Amino acid sequence: MSDKRAEIVEETRRVVEELTSRAFMFTALDVSNEVKRTVHGVRHREISPVVRELFEKGAMGPSYTRTTIDVLAGDKKVQALLYYEKSDDPADYDGSLRQQQAIPPTPSSLSGAEAAPPSPAAPQASGPAKIALQLDREGQAIVPRALLEQAGLTGRVVHLDSADMGSGLVLTVADPAADPLAELERDGDAVLIPRRYLSAFDASAPIVAHLGAGVIEITGQVR
Repeated sequence: MSDKRAEIVEETRRVVEELTSRAFMFTALDVSNEVKRTVHGVRHREISPVVRELFEKGAMGPSYTRTTIDVLAGDKKVQALLYYEKSDDPADYDGSLRQQQAIPPTPSSLSGAEAAPPSPAAPQASGPAKIALQLDREGQAIVPRALLEQAGLTGRVVHLDSADMGSGLVLTVADPAADPLAELERDGDAVLIPRRYLSAFDASAPIVAHLGAGVIEITGQVR
C-alpha cells in the first residue's frame, strides 16, 4: 500500500470512528468532506470505497446498517448510501444534509506549493451555511468542527447565550466580560449543547445552526 493510500485509509477510518461513536447518520460524502480537510489532493472517489469496505468488514459495529437514499448533487437527484444505527429512522437525515456539495481537494498538493489556510470566519461563497444539528444519545445538540471553524470559533471554549430573536441561542467566542448562559468546552471535534438549553425547542422538528462571522445562531420550532 502506498503512503498516500495508507494516509487516506487511516484518516477515513478516524472520521468514521468519530461519526459512529456519536451515533451519527452519514454518507460517504460526509466522510470525504471531512477527510479532505486534512489529506491534501484526495478526491471523493478515493474515499467512498474505503467507507464501504469499513462497513462490510464490520468496522462500524453491529448496530450500524445502511440503505440507499436520494440526495441532490447540484440540481440533479442521485442516490447515495446512508449509514445509520438500526434503531434510527433514515427519514431523519435532514433535507439540508441531502443537498451538501463535495468540497474540492485541498489545493496545496495539486499546485506543489503550500497553500495559505482559508479564513475560518469567512462565510461560504454560496452564502451563510445552514445545517440541521444532530442529537446524541443524551439529547445534546452536536455542533460539528467544520461549522465552528467556518464561523471562526476555533478556541477551546465558546459561549452559549440567548439570542435577540427570542428563544434562539447563539454560540460566540469566549469573552471574559460577558455573562453567558454557559461556557462550553469542545468535546473532541465538536461542541455539545446540553439538552436543558434546548428545552424551548420541539424535539420532533429540526434544530438548525446558521453560520455567521464569529457567531453561530441556533434556531428551532418553539414548543
